[in-house]
Amino acid sequence: MRQVFIRLFVLTGLVVSLATARDLTVKTEANFSGLYFNSLVHETTDGHRLAKTTVNQKIHTAYVHGVRLPMDDVFYAYYRRYDIASGLFESEKTVMITGNGTDATILETAIAASSNGEVYVVVSGYDDNLDGFLSLYRIDTNGNVSSPIWSYSDDEHFFSAEILAAPGGIYIAAGYDANANPGKLRLFHIDYNNPAAGAEVNYPSGMSNGFDKSGAVSYAPKGQRLNLGGDGWIYLSFDWLDSTSSSSRKSARVYRYQSGSGHAVTWDTNHMTLEEGYIAHSVSLLPPTVNAGPFQLAFAKKSTNTPSNTLMTLEYREYASWANAVAGVSINVPTNISAPGIYSPQLGLTADNIQVIQYINENTSLSSFPHPEQISRASPTSWHPATNEITETKKGVFLHLLPQIENDQPYMLWAGGGHNNPNYTDMGDFSVYFAHAPDKIPPWQPAAPSITWVDPGPNSSGNQTITVDAQLPPSSFELLYYIESAKGAPITLPYSGDIKKALRNVTDNQTITVSVLARDAAGNASITSNVAVQSIPDRTPPVFAGIEEKNDAPYTHVTINVGDESQISFVYVTHNWTSIGPFTPNVENAEVVLSILNYTGVLEIKAVDAQGNFAILQGGLDSDTTPPRGSIMINNGSSITLTDNIRLTLTAHDEPNQRQFVSGIRHYKIVEGYAYADINSTANWISIDGINGTNTWTTTITRKLNNQGSRQIYVVYWDAAGNSYHEMASIEYNTSIASFEFVEPDGRDDVASDNFTISWLDRYNVDPLAEIKLWYEGVISDGVNTFNVTGDVKDKDGTLAEGITLNDKVDGWIWDTRDLDSGYYYVYALVSGSAGSFEVRADYPVWIKHEQGALPTRDAVVPPSGVPTEDGRELADNPPSILITNPVDEYEPPGGRVWIRWEEQHTPGDGSTINIYYCRDNNYGTTYPSSILGNIALDRLADTVSGSIGEYWVIPDDLPNGRYYICAVISNNYYVNYDYASGAIIINKPQWEDTGDKVWTYPNPASPLEKGEEINIGFTVKEDQWIRLYVYNIRGEKVWQQNVYAYAGRKNSAAWDGRLPHGKYAANGIYVLIMTDEKKKVLTRGRMTILD
Repeated sequence: MRQVFIRLFVLTGLVVSLATARDLTVKTEANFSGLYFNSLVHETTDGHRLAKTTVNQKIHTAYVHGVRLPMDDVFYAYYRRYDIASGLFESEKTVMITGNGTDATILETAIAASSNGEVYVVVSGYDDNLDGFLSLYRIDTNGNVSSPIWSYSDDEHFFSAEILAAPGGIYIAAGYDANANPGKLRLFHIDYNNPAAGAEVNYPSGMSNGFDKSGAVSYAPKGQRLNLGGDGWIYLSFDWLDSTSSSSRKSARVYRYQSGSGHAVTWDTNHMTLEEGYIAHSVSLLPPTVNAGPFQLAFAKKSTNTPSNTLMTLEYREYASWANAVAGVSINVPTNISAPGIYSPQLGLTADNIQVIQYINENTSLSSFPHPEQISRASPTSWHPATNEITETKKGVFLHLLPQIENDQPYMLWAGGGHNNPNYTDMGDFSVYFAHAPDKIPPWQPAAPSITWVDPGPNSSGNQTITVDAQLPPSSFELLYYIESAKGAPITLPYSGDIKKALRNVTDNQTITVSVLARDAAGNASITSNVAVQSIPDRTPPVFAGIEEKNDAPYTHVTINVGDESQISFVYVTHNWTSIGPFTPNVENAEVVLSILNYTGVLEIKAVDAQGNFAILQGGLDSDTTPPRGSIMINNGSSITLTDNIRLTLTAHDEPNQRQFVSGIRHYKIVEGYAYADINSTANWISIDGINGTNTWTTTITRKLNNQGSRQIYVVYWDAAGNSYHEMASIEYNTSIASFEFVEPDGRDDVASDNFTISWLDRYNVDPLAEIKLWYEGVISDGVNTFNVTGDVKDKDGTLAEGITLNDKVDGWIWDTRDLDSGYYYVYALVSGSAGSFEVRADYPVWIKHEQGALPTRDAVVPPSGVPTEDGRELADNPPSILITNPVDEYEPPGGRVWIRWEEQHTPGDGSTINIYYCRDNNYGTTYPSSILGNIALDRLADTVSGSIGEYWVIPDDLPNGRYYICAVISNNYYVNYDYASGAIIINKPQWEDTGDKVWTYPNPASPLEKGEEINIGFTVKEDQWIRLYVYNIRGEKVWQQNVYAYAGRKNSAAWDGRLPHGKYAANGIYVLIMTDEKKKVLTRGRMTILD
């Protein structure tokens, strides 16, 4: 069955959150040079950290800042906390300072929150002797920072550290390079009550002094994570570089342990090793939230650590249990995120257990710099596309995410972009940013809805009722229902309660497919659910299309037409209660033909479809008394035509009577103008064959109109029983609604070699978008015989002269004639519009003469005197062409300048010059040159021009009122070619006596942009009044206006800052100042110059 897809949207009181990203600056101009960043292997440390205390609802941050001094650097470890209730940051606190004349450096900070509201910060780095250190600080609930409560120092370079405040004490994991020995990771335990006695814990079997690996290079494990799971285990993860293999694979390991007595811990006998290519960052880990729950990881990797292969992918793995993690049995849900670099992947979880990954994407397609992005889980098998709308700052590094996400709005901390990688020093943002990101986490994919349909039985009509039940996912606000079916129309469905129920009247005999989509209050949409399917059988009775009777004594022939979507299985016929049949057509549209002897009495017909639905029809011997129906349409419904050729579209069918008896359409005729005798006469009717019953007949014919004016066309239809029906359509036949007249060629110097300007006047009243096409028919000669040629008119770029709309006021085309043979050519125009088409031929031919080639003489067409009759003339003598493209409309210039634009074509070096004139008429050649009033300022040697060029005409102040036309003349030593603009320039200066009003400006010229000068406008008036000041540019565009009340007998003033209405400064040039009274009568004019 053909499926039509219908989408139904459920919108009930949706309030979409318009919250957008709002970044808060934690630290401006911070220096991150101490933080580890290696673009070669795509590694960074975390750099900045977040923690939250629930008892006082605070978010705590720790970050590093380096100050560059002339002789050394000073490094700071800072702490700052954010109050959730107020949305404000409290003042910054200094945790630790190093440097200032020493080589000591702070590399990283880490932060953890305890259940009582206290916060612990560990600072890692190395001292003046290049010995690594770890220092632990306590911050009380008032935000006070203590002195170090625990410290550790050794001949080791700590790159990064992680801290966890667990019920059994504080744990610190730190990676170090061990001075050219295999890199290790140490794990320390600090007791809350006796922190100074903190010490290193015991390690798993085979790890005697920290986590190391035989044969590993001097590589400090990075990106450590300590997480307390809901199953009571503490999970430790870190990266692991294996230099023993040729590819130097970098993997990750995860161990877990439980607190013991003292500093001892109990390690699980198994650990997890993640080996997938080159893991550039250690995993971001979400431990089980409940005992034996799922175990989740996110990380970034590339196939190898080869620098040339830098494409990275963002990976996510889910394990049903710790045992599956150890065994490597995972659920791989592809994120489809890849980029040249992916840094700091962070895995979080919403209150509805939707996984969220934030990371730094080095792909610059969304932002000019590396920037924070976010994806969230969409379903068990997919993620939503990435978004960078979580932050205002579209650049960053060293991202950290608070993994517990509340209200779908993550807390996040990151650096604006500046760091010690020389590739990104141009990012120019050395700030630490914090954001309570907007909700960009869509709801989880809804479960597939269910459909309930109760079968009411056969003949229960085509409208059936289904019930759609769907579950609203957590944090969702509404559901959108998508119903895919073969029938029906979209509607909006209401819903209420937790279980959404949608009652819908649907049509029968189809398969209904329903899916839902959830949307939350912020407008985030889930992916569509899986579908629910319901098949609804045919419950509509068959439909009789017509019962056609034909009498052929002594028999009556009866044709029964009946149809049904699920096929007609049986047709039962009884005549005077005598059974005929049954018939078993088994088709959707059945036709049964009976021949009944001495047909009288009652005929009963019962049709049954394949689903048991039925219809019954009873009737007697009836002659068809119902007339047919039909229509007529002229020229696809156009109301006017300029030609006598019209196109008629005819459609007709026979109408059945009340008992479905019909005889069929048989004849028609066309009558122009109403004449009763002609319309009702069967003379000259035309037969229609093969149309039976109620079937529709249609055709299209052409016809010529008899006269102009309003014309009525009638059509008359007859059925087989002789019933008739007529219909009328009208159209206006008017040949004057459009015209086309060639201006050039005009019979004067119509000579070309390389090109020729064709120009015209046109009009098409009812269709301004009517189009023009130009072509030619020419005569050429080989010196003995003549030949006819035809072709399309083109320009120098090969563009055809077609599709030129009549509202294109240029009314001209430069015809490229270089490839045409010497001869004479008539130009034709085809004008096509909604009211018809017509052709026009130019009255005069265009003569084309090249260096070689004979000119034909035929049909009494004589070359003009300007055409050379001898060969050997240089190609440089080719006549040039020029076409005025502006002005094209009649207008009254508001200022003193008119922009004149033209196109020209000529041969370089032919000595062509251009002159531009203005004339009192546009008689297209008959007034040139006698009607020239003056030569405006252009008389120059023309060079090769591609496209259009132009000049300004400064209208003389003493030019009398009237209409003026621009004429451009291009000429060389042999030829002259010219073109008049389509539009007139109307000079209509108001006639007034000098009022004595004056206006001036200072400084003049002024420099508002370069020097910040205001343009002061001074003026005097003869009487107190409101006046209006206008400033126009040389294009006649108004750029400034101000209304001022002026007093007689004193100097009045106004000021303009030189800015245009949209805020930019006005360009250099001359500007016209006009002062009018309140009724816009011009009092005086002035000029000013802007020179920046």
